[in-house]
Amino acid sequence: APGAVKQKRSPTTDRKLSDRASEYALIQYLSTLVKKRNIIESFDFDFVEYLLENGANINHCDVIGQSPFHIVAKYWNIDVARFLLDNGAEINAQDCFGRSPLHEACALNYVDMVEFLLQNGANIDIQTFDQKQRPIHFGAKNDSCQCLTKLLAYGADINSLDSKNRTPLQLAAEMNRANIALLLINEGASAAICDNEGNSALTLLTEKMPDVAVQAMDQLYSTDNVNRKEFFSLNNLEGTKINEGRTTAARTPLEIAVQKRCFSIVMHPVVQRLIELKWEHYGKSGAIWDLMLNLGYAILWTILSLALCHEARHMYLPLGSKGWLLGIVIVIVIMTGNEIRKQIKDTLHVRQQEKDWINWRAYSLEEDLGYCHPGSTGEWKYLAKEVKSVRNHSTYFNNGDGWIYFDWLALLLVITTIITHIAFLKTDSNIAYKIHRCILIMLLLVLWIRIAKYARPFQSTGPIVVIFSHILKDIIKCSFLFAILFIPYACAFWLTFGPFSPEPVTGYNNFGDLFYTMLCMVVGVDFPFEDLLSVDPFMARLLCSSFIISTAVVVVNLLIALLSDTFTRLYSNAVANAVMQRAQSILQIEKTMCKKRKQDYYKFMRDNCSPQVVSMGFKSQPKTEKGNTTDTILNEIKTLKTTVECLQGKCYSRQESTSASIGELLRHNHENTVKINKILNILVAKKQTDPGISDYLLKRQDISEHVEQRHEDPGPRLRKVLQSSGSISTVQNIDRRTRYSSLGEVNEGFEDSEFPDTLTARRNDMIVDIIRHRKSTLRRSSTVSIPAFNFLATGAAGGRSRSFARRFIHFNRTDSHRASCGSISL
Repeated sequence: APGAVKQKRSPTTDRKLSDRASEYALIQYLSTLVKKRNIIESFDFDFVEYLLENGANINHCDVIGQSPFHIVAKYWNIDVARFLLDNGAEINAQDCFGRSPLHEACALNYVDMVEFLLQNGANIDIQTFDQKQRPIHFGAKNDSCQCLTKLLAYGADINSLDSKNRTPLQLAAEMNRANIALLLINEGASAAICDNEGNSALTLLTEKMPDVAVQAMDQLYSTDNVNRKEFFSLNNLEGTKINEGRTTAARTPLEIAVQKRCFSIVMHPVVQRLIELKWEHYGKSGAIWDLMLNLGYAILWTILSLALCHEARHMYLPLGSKGWLLGIVIVIVIMTGNEIRKQIKDTLHVRQQEKDWINWRAYSLEEDLGYCHPGSTGEWKYLAKEVKSVRNHSTYFNNGDGWIYFDWLALLLVITTIITHIAFLKTDSNIAYKIHRCILIMLLLVLWIRIAKYARPFQSTGPIVVIFSHILKDIIKCSFLFAILFIPYACAFWLTFGPFSPEPVTGYNNFGDLFYTMLCMVVGVDFPFEDLLSVDPFMARLLCSSFIISTAVVVVNLLIALLSDTFTRLYSNAVANAVMQRAQSILQIEKTMCKKRKQDYYKFMRDNCSPQVVSMGFKSQPKTEKGNTTDTILNEIKTLKTTVECLQGKCYSRQESTSASIGELLRHNHENTVKINKILNILVAKKQTDPGISDYLLKRQDISEHVEQRHEDPGPRLRKVLQSSGSISTVQNIDRRTRYSSLGEVNEGFEDSEFPDTLTARRNDMIVDIIRHRKSTLRRSSTVSIPAFNFLATGAAGGRSRSFARRFIHFNRTDSHRASCGSISL
């Protein structure tokens, strides 16, 4: 404005503005490079260094709190990361969500960056702010197998918990990461740990990957062949429901297995033992009671139908001779009322359980959805899809049991029969009698078929019921094909020989007669074909022959083939079908069981099934030839895998430690300590008695053919010293001060020795070969002590020694993470 005084900015203000401009330029430059393909060639180290020298903060964050090092950890080369670290970048910096560069590298399976970060001081147990998830959680839920393996090799806790007490295995199961789940299970991750909501990894594995769940359930089963004992950790299959005062909407693995029809799960020894235990406690008594009750109900209706009279006034009179029939009617009415009450109560109870599960599951997923990082679009899309799938889950009849529809059909027919019976008694008409009789016939058929539902839990009748139900499904499928052929042919017969044709034929003048005649053609029963020939021979032969070929030959034979295949397939798997039917019936009884009986069962599980000890039986279950062959192959593969691990060492993994193995390792450590101390004493004594140890080496007669000068090849001498103890490893419990002082004295003796370049080169090559050879046979407890070989790499040829050192450092970096040889310290 005119006349305004221009304010002068102080040097401090100018410096702050310059720093902010440099920081903005740095962030803008780095964000622009992310969009390019070849980032390494386009990264301008000089320009970035210029910005840093002009006040740019290397740890400056963007709007979500991520520093340049977060972006480097996700996309860029290790050289760029090393450049940022050298210029003061914070390796454990966290953004607004608590994610560190190690989290980002694990999420993208950038294994080289993960190893670089861990070697440069990254916190392997750093947690996010809200969910408290560690890098191992990010590797598990993002399918980062290599990074997860690297984290385990560096000592990450395989059963670490987040804010919801979820393990990496549970997160892998939630995100449907089969490879990660299998890796974690093989490494010893527990699948039975429950989170705060009562859900476990075992339940999610059963729902999303049953094959992996079968391997996870092996953790709950063990045997003692010496004492012939079996141990079943059945309490882990019930989750947190067995805890007093704890209610949760989470489902158990058995419920998921029955709903998804996972036969491999229900046939596992642990699940079979659980089903047997439930059957003994409340399943058997409940199944027998339901069977007897419904059998008696069907018998009472059968007796009433047999006593049905076409005259209503003689139905229950006189009371002296027919009073028992009136008593049966009263009992039927009472049982019908109880059946209606039970059916409505059970349906509402099951529906409420489904609604509770939907709300619980959707809320849990939506909570995780709120913690999604803006850069994790894949995770957000998957969780949003899961929420939508859960919300669309119907609350009606989701247990996979079609018998629920049959129950409602029977209940509807019962009510209809009672109403028509009362109408018949009041009107005493012939029409009411016929209607009541037809409905009563259908009711009897439905009631007696319904008994098969309550015969499912029993081992002898269960497979037959399953086969019968599947046969009905096949008949319904073929009925569709039969209908699309029957309807046009019925119209053709009606138009040609029906009542509106020029010459109607008897048996085709109404729909009932026409339908029966056409069915006689299908099954091969005689029908009035001569009458058809007398009216229209050509159409009679054409329609009858084509209809019989298309239905009696094609459709009927197709139905027979389907039924044969169904019977063969189901009967060959009769044991699994029987177990599945029993489990399904047990769960239905359990859902409607009273609270006191449930608490008694849960108390028994807490007191006796953690684990349950069972004596081995002398009888084994029969298996087919295919099953025996499969088991044999699997056992051979497991034996081969164990042998290879013992010989070569199990890289990138963790092994179980027992008291016997720990004692064996301690014994080897003690022996190695004694032998190595002897070697060091010999070398020190030799240095004291003969300072010119190079002259001593030259007196040997083994001269290499590659050495032109008159110097002795130290190879055999070195090999003899290295192999005299049977191992080049030293144990970690040796006092470091004593060990390094001895090595220092040894080095002093060798510093005066001079070796030719060719000799030094070969000596260094031989050392590397020996170390590589020994490295593959070291025990897990051994630790290669590089200072013990420093005196072997010294000599006059400094250049070659430094080259050897560089080679060995590379060898150390690339293989130091292998669990088979412990840690290599340089």
